[in-house]
Amino acid sequence: MVQQQLSMLRRWVWLLVLAVLSCSLVTYMIAREKPIVYEASALLIVGPGIDGLSPDLNDLRAAAQLMQSYAELARTKPVLQNVVNALNMDVSPEKLSKAIDTRADETTQILTINVQWNDAAEAAMVANMVAEVLVDMSPSATGSEESQLKNKLAAQIDSLETEVARLEVTIQQLTDQLDRAVQAVERSVITDRLTQERNNLAEARRMLSTLFDSFKGSYTNQVKIVEVASSGEALDSGLYLTVIMGGMAGLVVALAIVLGIEFFKDTIDTGEELALATRIPFLGSLDRFKATGAPDRTGPVVIGNPESKAAESYRMVGSKLLLSRYKLQREGLIAAKDEQSVRTMLISGAYASDNTSEIAANLAVVLAQTGYSVILVDAHLHNPTLHHEFGIPEQRGLADALIERTKVLIGTPIARATMPTLVPVKWAPKLSIVPGGIVPANPFELLVSNHMTELIDELKQQADIVLITASPLISFAESLILASHVDGVVLVARSGKTQRSMVKEVVDSLRSLNVHMIGSILDHNRASADSSSAVSKLTGGLPVKSGGSVDAQNAVPALRSQS
Repeated sequence: MVQQQLSMLRRWVWLLVLAVLSCSLVTYMIAREKPIVYEASALLIVGPGIDGLSPDLNDLRAAAQLMQSYAELARTKPVLQNVVNALNMDVSPEKLSKAIDTRADETTQILTINVQWNDAAEAAMVANMVAEVLVDMSPSATGSEESQLKNKLAAQIDSLETEVARLEVTIQQLTDQLDRAVQAVERSVITDRLTQERNNLAEARRMLSTLFDSFKGSYTNQVKIVEVASSGEALDSGLYLTVIMGGMAGLVVALAIVLGIEFFKDTIDTGEELALATRIPFLGSLDRFKATGAPDRTGPVVIGNPESKAAESYRMVGSKLLLSRYKLQREGLIAAKDEQSVRTMLISGAYASDNTSEIAANLAVVLAQTGYSVILVDAHLHNPTLHHEFGIPEQRGLADALIERTKVLIGTPIARATMPTLVPVKWAPKLSIVPGGIVPANPFELLVSNHMTELIDELKQQADIVLITASPLISFAESLILASHVDGVVLVARSGKTQRSMVKEVVDSLRSLNVHMIGSILDHNRASADSSSAVSKLTGGLPVKSGGSVDAQNAVPALRSQS
């Protein structure tokens, strides 16, 4: 499962990177065009902390509640309208409200008014004006009753302080006169007056103390500007964070798209997907190459362009095919008496328009180059094209030999003597070709007959390896039955064309017939257009499911009846 997810990421990494880069770039372009925002702050103090020397706990609690009220009041329409009018601004109170933020600190009784504006000077002017309007609306504003009372108390205190000073001077003078007086009557008069002045001084000091305590007492509902706002400072636009968030958003969207595509996509694109779908060994992928289609082409790509990447991929698949063949013998998966037991292999595709003649031709050349004698048989009797791959003319082939054999008894010398033409390949001495021959009217009957089984055994005596290319397995029932007459099957899937469900259906059908699966090959080339005509032909009489696939359950009895 992890390997499948990693494979998916490797296939779509280009889309993920492109999404991140494009979204980051778009976000950067948009964020860069946003105007610079400046912030200015004015500080106010609310409550008894302005003038009160020792406010009690109730005063502080009331001040905290008042501070919250002033914080909300700063963003109300009447206050903001006063600010707009005072500054002669061309903006609505509603828009101005969005630029103002208040923060109340109950611990310090400091109310902060923050203003964010696109002009530094205007940001400071708005913050200061909001603070001034709040002060004017509070009882501590100039002209309020509380302010007038404070002024009266201050005047009375000043008057009493003057009177106290006068009384102290008078008492000092009377004390000096008393010291100089000699006569008893004079001393008595000075003493009475001194006593009276001292009483007046004591009363004046008592009244002064009372007035001073009243003046310095706690007034809860007070607002005062502590610090005016200076020119606004530019705020960090968060450009880089915005770009990162944009890139992450693009990544999330791309991942959603990838997961959606992978969820609904049923085609096979990679070797990992093919291996997971078939649960059989994966032999390799065939690289894409461009066929020239010229009349004088020199043969398969492994001969015509041996240094190409496509030719190398064929050689890799051929090598793995041989190694897989011997591995199966060593592990006892194939009942064998000697190393030549796995000698007949059928190569076919799953998709309805697949024509594996080109793949079989290249693999046959590769196997012949390793020193094995190889016979390549074109059993795609609905649309034989193998002779085109090697540039040989049409001549007597497999269909012709099978038609002649049906006229005689199986196993007779006459039947064994009726062999298809083995066409040698001059540039591959170890390779011989059995063309398809004429297109018969009954390919199903010919390929599932005992004569075909006997012919395969006879060809096996003449070569080390017999490769048979057949019609697509999902479209033609004779290919399924023919697969049961060989030592193993190599399944070819077209990248981006073959569906997972189709491959699973083919593999299940082959396993129901006890067919041994040697491995699978993923072809990155396009399907041959020549094979499309074969789809419209009959499947040879075996039951076919909807969509053109063979019903394997009904194919088994047919196979047994032929055997």
